[in-house]
Amino acid sequence: MDINGGEAVLPESLPDWDYQTDLSLARSIVVDMDAIRIATGLPPSSGVAISIVWAATGSNLRAAAFRAEVFGEGLQKVALAAELRGSDLGGVLSLETVLTLATSDVAVSSWAPKHAGSLLWSDRVEVRLQGDAAQFPVAIVDFSSTNYPVDAGWFLEVGGSLDAATMGSLLLVVNEANTAVCAAFKNAASPSQTDMAVMSAVYSDVARTLIEHALCNLDFEESVEYQDGSIGETLQSLIGMRFHGRTVEELRNTRNNSPSLFSAELQAAVSVFSGIGDT
Repeated sequence: MDINGGEAVLPESLPDWDYQTDLSLARSIVVDMDAIRIATGLPPSSGVAISIVWAATGSNLRAAAFRAEVFGEGLQKVALAAELRGSDLGGVLSLETVLTLATSDVAVSSWAPKHAGSLLWSDRVEVRLQGDAAQFPVAIVDFSSTNYPVDAGWFLEVGGSLDAATMGSLLLVVNEANTAVCAAFKNAASPSQTDMAVMSAVYSDVARTLIEHALCNLDFEESVEYQDGSIGETLQSLIGMRFHGRTVEELRNTRNNSPSLFSAELQAAVSVFSGIGDT
């Protein structure tokens, strides 16, 4: 796996991943053609196809990322590679390596696979894409052509049901007229102290908006089991991380009865400007 120019073995999770981070994946497979034919009854003329299929719970997207056909005899080494766009991902990323019959052949033995695409072998790995970084799309637009306040730096759109995919429910809209905010996003890979302060303000405000959204939705509860990669699960994870040990009912009561206190608690929970200026 290649991420931000560095190679690494695919881990169980990528806590620092964000939507701007593309993934370059590589794998080497040795296909024993003789053993496959003995096990399946396929004739020497048959070939197999090896593919990579990915799916992401955060975006509800699924697609093939690689396919190669293999013919011949003996051991055949295949180098697999896939380039996945970060904007298509989120949640749990599933990577399945699949070996199938390459072409149809009705003349094979009655018990042998006949149709192209017949599954011969597969394996699957998963990696959780998570962390404090924004895990949803960002769009830079001119606020003067929208209904957003023209002097605002950003706006978080939140929509969809609690079971909808997080990647399809959230959009962070950045005002292109705000040079400081735009520069911070463009310099995210190597930020200055100013960029770090701006991004801290953005991320803490995003967390605040999401928590407020959860508490305003009376259907949202910590006891409900939401779908993996859904906005409901994302909100549960966020509140559990930022308000560990506090119930949703308790947070709602504080917000309704002591809004100023709750505002300060939110500020502390999202750690605004944490680490800025440290040496």
